[in-house]
Order: sequence, then structure tokens, then C-alpha cells
Amino acid sequence: MYIRRAQIKSRKDGGKYYTYRLVESKRTATGVKQYTLLNLGTDFSLPREQWPDLARRVEDILSGQQSLFEIDSDIEKTAQDIAAKLIVSQHNTSQPGGTDYREVDLDTIDLSRPRSVGAEHVSLEALRMLGLEKKLAELGVQRTTNSRCHRDDHRQSLRTRQRVGNPSMAPGSLRTGGAHRL
Repeated sequence: MYIRRAQIKSRKDGGKYYTYRLVESKRTATGVKQYTLLNLGTDFSLPREQWPDLARRVEDILSGQQSLFEIDSDIEKTAQDIAAKLIVSQHNTSQPGGTDYREVDLDTIDLSRPRSVGAEHVSLEALRMLGLEKKLAELGVQRTTNSRCHRDDHRQSLRTRQRVGNPSMAPGSLRTGGAHRL
């Protein structure tokens, strides 16, 4: 889902103006097709750099996904308005007659694109909100994000496991007896 700006030529005076549309791409047997979900009109004023965030937020609202982080109030308001219009338009086109009731076996439902936030990410955000990152830094605990540190930790762990398996091995050597380094 994304927002497209389309240039339109006026039939009355031949002047050009822009209209904005919420578009969805779908793969079909003949290739990828774009479908206009909603015409946003000519007075769509959200800055272009915020369009991807708006499209993602509309998708989240339609799929029932809650936002974990604070979203710009303009984006949230616009996303809520667009999602409401989409829900109304989909409801009007999908049920032209009366109410349509269907039976669903809840034991056989599969999620097609489940989204979740990992426990590590939630914990990290909680630590940041509480200011523990700063406190730990004041106590001298260093944050390591260098992949080399992780690689070195892995190598050290390998060496330790090798020595435990054969205590007579010299540090830095492998089971083959050669003095190899990892």
C-alpha cells in the first residue's frame, strides 16, 4: 500500500492539477497490478516524506495492529480518517444485500501475516523509558553492539568447550593437535 500523486488535466480550462490516491499492488496471473483503494483528493497536504509512514499506519489499523511507539498526531489522524473511509467503502461493496453470516471453525484458523514485537525489543524500550541505560553507563557497564565482540565471545566459548572436552589441550589448539586459531 502506498500513496501516488497523479497529474490531471482539467477539462474546463486545460490546466493541470494533482490528485492523490491510496494504491495497493497485487500480484495476478498476468503480472503485478495496482488498484486505487481510495482517492484522497487534491487537498491532501501531508508532506511526501511522511507518506510511507501513513500507508503503514493505515495497513496496521486495517489489520487491527496496535502501534507500539508514538506516532505523529497528523499521521495518526489522517490514517484513522483514511482507514474509516476504506472500511465503509469495503463494507458497501462487499455486502450489497442483507447481512451475510458464515460459520468459522476457530480450531483451523491460520494467521497469514502475524506480527508481534519480540520480548527483547519491549524490554529494551522499557529500560530506555526508565532511564536504566544511562544509570548502567554511569556504573561503568558498557553497551556492545560491535559484531566483532560477538564473534570473539563465540570463539572464546568454542575454545572453552574444547578444553572442557579435552583438558590436556593447550589454549589455542584444536583436537587435531595442530596449533590453529579460530
